[in-house]
Amino acid sequence: MITGAIGFNQKAYIDRLLRKYGLDPFNATKLPMNPGTDLALMPLTARPNKLCVLAYFALIGELLFITEIRLLKLIMQFPV
Repeated sequence: MITGAIGFNQKAYIDRLLRKYGLDPFNATKLPMNPGTDLALMPLTARPNKLCVLAYFALIGELLFITEIRLLKLIMQFPV
């Protein structure tokens, strides 16, 4: 049935993001590290790679976009 509504396929969008950022060969997991891992002990470089930082920020922004779309869909399902 065609309703004229604008749709958004989140699975396709997420799959595209995974390919774009080279994360598609990885498996999903609830917790990607051992519980109790002390992040303060992880080695850090003196100067982070600018391209890596920009890619990280871009990915986070796109994931936030997906979250907002999901929230809007929930709000639209239960109007006040």
